[in-house]
Amino acid sequence: MENLESKFNKIKEIALDQNVKNDIRFRVLNFVQENPKIASPQISPFYSWTSIFYQRQLIGTLTIMILLFGVPVSAKEALPNNFLYPIKIKVTEPLVTLFTSNQTSSDLRSLELASKRLEEAVILAGRNELTPEIEQNLIDKVMLELDGTPNKGKLGANAILGVSLAVARAAASTTVGSSASG
Repeated sequence: MENLESKFNKIKEIALDQNVKNDIRFRVLNFVQENPKIASPQISPFYSWTSIFYQRQLIGTLTIMILLFGVPVSAKEALPNNFLYPIKIKVTEPLVTLFTSNQTSSDLRSLELASKRLEEAVILAGRNELTPEIEQNLIDKVMLELDGTPNKGKLGANAILGVSLAVARAAASTTVGSSASG
């Protein structure tokens, strides 16, 4: 009732005849007394549950869901010249590798990742987007994934470095040769 009184006090500011104001006030008070359910609606038992989704938590929940599920799924098909590629290389693939059950599965996963890097190189070459920097980066990743160990114990660090330097020299000689003839 106090809330109604404050609203009626605001009505006093409206330029109406005092008799009209009293008549409106009388009608509203009678309506409220005759219809108590309309005047004070019952709060739904689901209100507290649904109110979570109508507040700031909705934005936070959606953001977390997009980051946890949407970005890695989108990054799965990313190529080296795509902004999602680092997420693919540094988040999605290591998580999948982390859940491999045994050494055989881990070796197969390393081969699978190496073949993915080669497929990426083929796709980029077909589009004429394979720059020497991307090519070098892909070769290095293929070698690291073929090795599959954190300390480069299978292939050996010297062998990986030798292949990387050979590719870099070949790319440099190709670039110098094509610029000299062009």
